[in-house]
Amino acid sequence: MADTSSILSTLLSSSAIKGISKTSDTSADEVQRIVANAVPALLQGANNQATSKSTAEGFAAALSQHAQ
Repeated sequence: MADTSSILSTLLSSSAIKGISKTSDTSADEVQRIVANAVPALLQGANNQATSKSTAEGFAAALSQHAQ
């Protein structure tokens, strides 16, 4: 599994930002601000799911399904 810094680098890369910008018809600056603001909330949610073995296993399984 990729580490957090790798995921953040990918999400905030210029090519990812440009792609999201084009798809959403939004400026690249606005997309970057939105992604940068959303990442802490996403990480907190992931952390909340990892608080117990059962929720961590379910979260990992859901991520695996979405990655396919």
